Amino acid sequence: MISLDYIPRYYKTLDNQSYLDQDSAKLARSKLMESFKDDGGITYPNDYGGSYTYGSALVVCLLDVSEERINRYREICSFDDLYFEKVSYTYSKLLDAYYHAIEIMQKEDAVIAVRVCNRSNCVIVSIYNYSAETTKWDSVFKESYYCIEGVETKGGDTSGPGGGSTIKHTYGSETAYRNTSLTCWAYAGSGSNRKYYAVTSGHYTQNGDPFYYGTAYLGDASNVVTSNYSDVTIIEYNSSTASLIVSPVGYIGSGLYWGSSTTEVPGEGDNIFLYARGSMRTGEVSAYPAAYKLSFNNNSISNALYCSYSNYSVIEGDSGGCVYTITNSVRKLCGIQSHCDGIGCGYAPLAQNCFASTNLSGVVYSGNEP
Repeated sequence: MISLDYIPRYYKTLDNQSYLDQDSAKLARSKLMESFKDDGGITYPNDYGGSYTYGSALVVCLLDVSEERINRYREICSFDDLYFEKVSYTYSKLLDAYYHAIEIMQKEDAVIAVRVCNRSNCVIVSIYNYSAETTKWDSVFKESYYCIEGVETKGGDTSGPGGGSTIKHTYGSETAYRNTSLTCWAYAGSGSNRKYYAVTSGHYTQNGDPFYYGTAYLGDASNVVTSNYSDVTIIEYNSSTASLIVSPVGYIGSGLYWGSSTTEVPGEGDNIFLYARGSMRTGEVSAYPAAYKLSFNNNSISNALYCSYSNYSVIEGDSGGCVYTITNSVRKLCGIQSHCDGIGCGYAPLAQNCFASTNLSGVVYSGNEP
């Protein structure tokens, strides 16, 4: 484990928001990933065990920490704040173990989440009520690259009371009032043909459900997706209430866009922010990739972010909140808060996957309309 005493931490400010400067570390990681590309995609070297940002530095995990190999990686990354850590398992091995664990998760109710942790050089498997069947699970995940995390609760889909906007969902004759968080706004078209939308999480929502802002009817849910890689819904605004559009991300300001070219896939250790229920939380990506089950329908979501936040536990009402990072002084939407793990951390499907799963045209923005 790298000592905190030796890791540099540089900070920047954007619109009075202080954040950890990881631009150079992210660029070094990008160069590293680029060096792994070949005609068939990405082939990870047999001495590469993953990487993660740590403060403003980049840590590369290697099975071979000889001077020759370290110098090779230093040449690729061209980055002074580069550190190395000796590990036991290749990143390819961890990915194989991750996908194998997902297959088991899809068959076993008690397996509720799986994630790759480069910092620990292992695949963490979350098992509900693990203590009741330790022999079984120790046998299923007997390989030493698995780390079992016993949890006493299955966590939850975080769209209960306490969100930023009052939402009314109607299920048949039953009306439920709940609070949730809206990620950002959308627009499509121009002039009198322009339409407006909001984006939030999709769980507990059905196509056609009405959404309200206070007592004002906003519109109905559409494009509800809660499987594979996405947990998202699009709300098309009622034309008479389009004037109610305000920035749901408060003082974040403008520049948070929804689109294939304006999102970012962060890496483990990257500084992130969650804006939900009217306030901002600062945290980091604790693991990526991650997979989890939505508790309400047992659907599995994979290729997600696993996020932890300083002095804050992800709770009901945070669903739909935007998870974003700042790179080169630009805010980039990373994910949509979806699920809490029962111990305070949250899972967020990648924004780019949620975007790809909907048929919404146009872009989503926060702040003043461009």
